[in-house]
Amino acid sequence: MCMISIIMPVYNKYDYLTKSLNSIINQTYKDFELIIVDDGSSDGSEKLCDEFAQKDQRIKVIHIKNAGVSNARNVGLDNAKGKYLQFIDSDDYVDEDMLEKLYDKATQYDVDIVISGITKVNHDYEVLNETLPQLIGVKSKNEMLENFASEQRSTGIYGCVSNKFIKRDIVEKFKLRFDTKIKLAEDLDFYLKLYEHISSIYFYNASFYYYIQNAANSSTSEDFKHDYLTQINISLRQKDLLSKNNMLNENNLKTINLVITNFTLCYIYDKFDYSYHILKEKCKKIYSNKLNLNSITYENQSKYNQIIIFFIKHKFNIMIYLTIFNKNIIKKIYKKFKPIYK
Repeated sequence: MCMISIIMPVYNKYDYLTKSLNSIINQTYKDFELIIVDDGSSDGSEKLCDEFAQKDQRIKVIHIKNAGVSNARNVGLDNAKGKYLQFIDSDDYVDEDMLEKLYDKATQYDVDIVISGITKVNHDYEVLNETLPQLIGVKSKNEMLENFASEQRSTGIYGCVSNKFIKRDIVEKFKLRFDTKIKLAEDLDFYLKLYEHISSIYFYNASFYYYIQNAANSSTSEDFKHDYLTQINISLRQKDLLSKNNMLNENNLKTINLVITNFTLCYIYDKFDYSYHILKEKCKKIYSNKLNLNSITYENQSKYNQIIIFFIKHKFNIMIYLTIFNKNIIKKIYKKFKPIYK
């Protein structure tokens, strides 16, 4: 059995794949397996993966029909044999001493997970920004959760799939897998489930992982940007995690309620087409979850949003509709006549 299982989903990333794979096979730490799950590629990525596997016995390629990145990662998890897990996306690359450094901290302190930083680069591999954990060294779960919501909101570091080095036995013991129905923030959803079962974390004040911003075929495409209800449910899962661990302090509560409120308003406003029936169905879905309704807050909202929130909380569907309708009509009139008065 190898020590580390690296899981890499691949879907039509031919232009990035060679650099990504070379950064892995040239690691200074050698005792790992690389499980590549080809998710039905058709741009030559599938052949390139096989070519690398022929040259390096540590690489295992699994070809499957296209079913999305979450399913591909789950296939990787089903086939992993290592003591530790590391996810790497096929359009990203890593420092050649990454595994050595992460493994060293994981074993030195016997922690359940190592969380490090992440560096965003452009297509020319120029650094755009670097995000590092605010905490440093060995911490308990409650120490991590103390400022969890605001750090996640400002940096996304707790939900990023690839800046974590994980004990695999925790994932297997609790049968943790990615939710294949979620198309955006599926990694945050996965880690929120994982965080329920960990007790110790090492925060590494360094970045070894390079994420290419807006790579082709990225899962954050327009098709997935309007799933606001799912994002609300993920935020409620985060709230539940904090509540169960008695860490739903004032700062965490305010931050999560603000996020839930913003997603709720986005859901109401999104693709407003002047149909009362559609708006009524949207409101029905919001009202069906009391936790969501109770989380909606007036804080840090404009006067207009506060009016909409008041109507949501009191389930005044017709008033929500008329307020949005009239505002949109005024906008259209203003847009039409604005050039006349220039």
